[in-house]
Amino acid sequence: MGLFSNIGNTFSGKNYKHNTLINPNISHLYREVEHLESDDIIRLWVLQASASIAALLEVVLFDDMCGEDGKSIITLVCGTQIKINPIKQHLGKLNVENTFEFFKLIGGFFLIIFLLNKNNTSLIEKTGSSNEEFKNNIFFIFKFKTEDKNFYEEISKKIEKTPSSCFISIYKRIFEEMLNTPNYTNLIASTAFSSLLTSHYEVFMTLFNEKTSNLKRAIFFRK
Repeated sequence: MGLFSNIGNTFSGKNYKHNTLINPNISHLYREVEHLESDDIIRLWVLQASASIAALLEVVLFDDMCGEDGKSIITLVCGTQIKINPIKQHLGKLNVENTFEFFKLIGGFFLIIFLLNKNNTSLIEKTGSSNEEFKNNIFFIFKFKTEDKNFYEEISKKIEKTPSSCFISIYKRIFEEMLNTPNYTNLIASTAFSSLLTSHYEVFMTLFNEKTSNLKRAIFFRK
């Protein structure tokens, strides 16, 4: 089954799209941190974040994302049909550059949630850095422009009070920045996306905690 599935993916263009849209951006982020020590917290953060973001992007680009009834389209009472994953139908608009906007947006979200956790900020401080310096390093690696930083600050101020509106804003910005489709609203799709986003952040943190075990051990023995 696996062999025939891979053949199907090849003919459908999934492998080609993965290699031309996702892999170059992972490689770019790796090159940004490859000069750092293997246990450097910035390097570890970026590598685990990029892997988790790539996994999320693969779902968003290639999966129909069906609901509990197994259907990828929901029909409202009024008769309107809504795709749970409308991003997939815009594959033709994507190139390496605008796909990187997805890495940037989700990387920013990961950073916001990461810095809300006292264990994470404590670890940063124990490495001799500050939370602000850490944040600015991630901004630099993910090529944040002024408008990206402004959006980051907007979300970071609202995330604890109104998380649902933040997920809607992030989803809307994906369409604006990645797909050049302004003012896009789809509450059903953004809700499904928010669940995916949360679960992939958890994957990221699992990977990050595993990869930083040596760093944490070294810090402990330096006391």
